[in-house]
Amino acid sequence: MNDQELDEVKLQAVRAKVLSTDPHATRKKIPTITMTDGVLIPRKDSGHLFNSWRITFLGALILLAFLVIFRPDPYRSIFLVTIKGAPVTFQATIFAIIGAIVIGTITGLGSVSKKHWVNIISGIYVETIRGIPLLVQLIFIYYAMGRFFKIEGMVAAVTALAICFGAYMGEIVR
Repeated sequence: MNDQELDEVKLQAVRAKVLSTDPHATRKKIPTITMTDGVLIPRKDSGHLFNSWRITFLGALILLAFLVIFRPDPYRSIFLVTIKGAPVTFQATIFAIIGAIVIGTITGLGSVSKKHWVNIISGIYVETIRGIPLLVQLIFIYYAMGRFFKIEGMVAAVTALAICFGAYMGEIVR
């Protein structure tokens, strides 16, 4: 039995909580343990009408409706502003995803490039950008770059999100 087969046998033994190094263990039926995500996460085949996720979501909706109807002073205006801001959020998200895919594809291909200098530049970009928190990047692009160029808030947000998540996307593409 080669090392790879022996490693597979050991892995199966650990999964079944059986510590066996017997090289003939592949011929034996090893008991398996079924792991679930827990009681709070419903299974797909669960036909229950009420589970913890639905009850929590329904409770949050009822609380939100209660606050908007019976305590309209701050909550109704907050709710209306949130509804007006949702399309802007989706628009920024879509443009940032498109930008991140473009930047990530270029970065990922650069990191597997045969040209050493392209590989180094790609690696420096990924490691640097992933090391800087997103909030710092947002503030830097809006305020620091805004001193040199006239940048609107939406453009700054989309640019910062695309640059930040382009680095993560570069690792995925690589």
